[in-house]
Amino acid sequence: MCGLDTLTQPCVMYNIGSNNDISFEKAIHAHTGCEIHTFDPTLTRPYIGLEYSAFHKIGLGDRQHVSSQGWQMMSLADMMRNLSHVGRRIDILKVDCEHCEWDSLLPVFSEMEKGRLSVGQLLVEVHAPRVWTSNHTAFFEKAAKAGLRMFSKERNQWGCAGWKCVEFSYVDRQHACRAFTSTHCPAASPAQVCPEGW
Repeated sequence: MCGLDTLTQPCVMYNIGSNNDISFEKAIHAHTGCEIHTFDPTLTRPYIGLEYSAFHKIGLGDRQHVSSQGWQMMSLADMMRNLSHVGRRIDILKVDCEHCEWDSLLPVFSEMEKGRLSVGQLLVEVHAPRVWTSNHTAFFEKAAKAGLRMFSKERNQWGCAGWKCVEFSYVDRQHACRAFTSTHCPAASPAQVCPEGW
C-alpha cells in the first residue's frame, strides 16, 4: 500500500475475491475508515466480515452476465452504478479473482484513460495464463496508459505452485504525488512538487 495516511475522506475500497479471508478488510477498516465492499460469487458459506465490509455475491467481469458456473458477474462500472458510486473515486481496488483480471480489468483501464473512472491504487494478483497472447501484453500497456504506475511486484510463493502468480501494486499519478509530497515535501502542495502530466 502507498500513502494510506494521505487518503482523502470519505474513501472507498473494493475487494474483488475474498474466500472469506477478511484480514485485508480488517486492516483497511482499522487504518483508514474507508467504506469497504467485498465481492465474491464463489462463497458457499456465509461471509464472516460484515463488521468491516458490505458483502456482494457478485464477481468482476468485462460486462454484466451470468457465468457458466452460474455466478452473477458485473463490470466495475456496473458495480459502481449498483452502489451509487458513479463519479466517485475508488481509492483502493484489490483484485484476486483467479484469472478474471485479464479480461475484466481491460475495460477499467480504458475508462480510466478516458477520464471516466478514477482508481487511486490497484492491488492485483496476476495468474499465469496457459498461453500468452497479445491480450496479456495489452493488460500492462493499458495499465500504463490509464496513468497507473507500478510500485511493487512480488511472486506469490505460498500459492499457485509457488510461481504461477505475481502480485502487482499500482498507484495513479495523483495519489503518488500526494503521498510523495506528504512524506518528502510537507510544506509544499502536490501541484508544486509534481508538474502537470508527469
